[in-house]
Order: sequence, then C-alpha cells, then structure tokens
Amino acid sequence: MDMLSVGISIIALSIIMICCLNIMQLASGKEEVRQLSRQYILRMETIGYLTAADKTQMLHDLEELGLEDVDLTGTTFTDAGYGNPVILIIQGSLHMQNAAGDNLLNMIFEQQTYKITIKRMSTAKN
Repeated sequence: MDMLSVGISIIALSIIMICCLNIMQLASGKEEVRQLSRQYILRMETIGYLTAADKTQMLHDLEELGLEDVDLTGTTFTDAGYGNPVILIIQGSLHMQNAAGDNLLNMIFEQQTYKITIKRMSTAKN
C-alpha cells in the first residue's frame, strides 16, 4: 500500500512539474515578444512611424520567436509628426507544446495555440 501511495505521488508531482514548465515556456515566449516590441517602438519614436523595412524585419524576428498569424492592425505606418502618439500593436498566435490527456497515466504532448496581443504607445520625437 505504501508503494502505491509513493507511485501516485510521483506521478502527480511529475504532472505538476510538466504543467509548471509549460507555463514558464509560454511566459518566456510572451516576454520575448514584448522585448522585441519595445525595440521597435523605440525606433518608431525616433522615426515617427513603422517603416516598411522595419516592418519586414520585425515580422521576420517575430517568426523566429514562434509567433504566427501576425496582425499589425492599429499600428502607425505613416509619419505621426512631432509630439503625436505612435502605436505598435502586435497580435498573433504562439504555438507551444502542452501536456494533455484523458487521465494521469495516459499523458501525451499536443500542440496548443495561444493568442497574444502586445500594445505599445509612445510619442514621436522626429
């Protein structure tokens, strides 16, 4: 009976550990996207908008981070002018491996999609 309790405890702790690792992976992915958005909003402050070259590079960088179906609707693409707000909105899907299963003994890993939205706003200094 003691071995059964120990076995169930080990399985339960393993499941909890896997879930925590998955949550940390998702948080890390979102933080990487936030840091990238900060880099580009700082450029947008200086220039006054998101240039076509920066947009292309940013989309490439986001793809490398694992963000798919990127939508930049609401982003400032034309010169905002000095003192006016510049906005960067990044919406997309992060694909992560997650633990899933019907019961504790039958765990499988499946791909999960998480929708994220990052909104940054600053003032144009051009």
